[in-house]
Amino acid sequence: MNLRKKWWIVVLMIAVIFTIGAVNYLLNGHKYRLLSEAPIALVPDYQYMPEQFTELDLSIYDTLKGERISYGMTKADIEQIVGDAEGEAWAFVPSHPLEALEYADGLQIVYRLDRAISFIMGSEGTGRFVTMRNIGMANGAHDHLVAYGLRPTVASEDYDTYLFQQVDNGYKILEEQNYADNEELTVYHISFQKEDGKLVSVSLSDMLFAVKFN
Repeated sequence: MNLRKKWWIVVLMIAVIFTIGAVNYLLNGHKYRLLSEAPIALVPDYQYMPEQFTELDLSIYDTLKGERISYGMTKADIEQIVGDAEGEAWAFVPSHPLEALEYADGLQIVYRLDRAISFIMGSEGTGRFVTMRNIGMANGAHDHLVAYGLRPTVASEDYDTYLFQQVDNGYKILEEQNYADNEELTVYHISFQKEDGKLVSVSLSDMLFAVKFN
């Protein structure tokens, strides 16, 4: 067989392969598009240490958008990330400058004077939102102890709460005696509620809100 015939055979084989691939794509291409367009869950990039807190602990993370939303952000800035509220979560008396709104995927946010002061992720959530230490509704009832520390400020069968305060340029964890009636705006709490061996909610807020309304 001369060189020209061999060359035409190679060209013919390549054409057949491309033809088979094109037909397969026309028949099944929608499957590939759905796979490629499926959202990829992202995880927060936070090099934390248990029992040590930083400003990042005042945020939660949207695994769908790959962005964090933080304590003190305006409602407009938050809704640019998570979307518009679906409705009112609950009502406050008119004398309180507070607004509680329900968002998609089981997220509730409380605003004081249009700035976020509390994030609540409930058991009806899809796992889209997690803490900056990647704890959310997909986690077990005790996973937070590994991420946040084995000694919560307040620990019980039903919930574990970590209380931490802003001091100078950092944050320190507080002891249980500092919990009751502590309404300082520089003190924050993150709480993990458990029920029947499952994690059912995660809440993050300042203590002024936590003491008065939790």
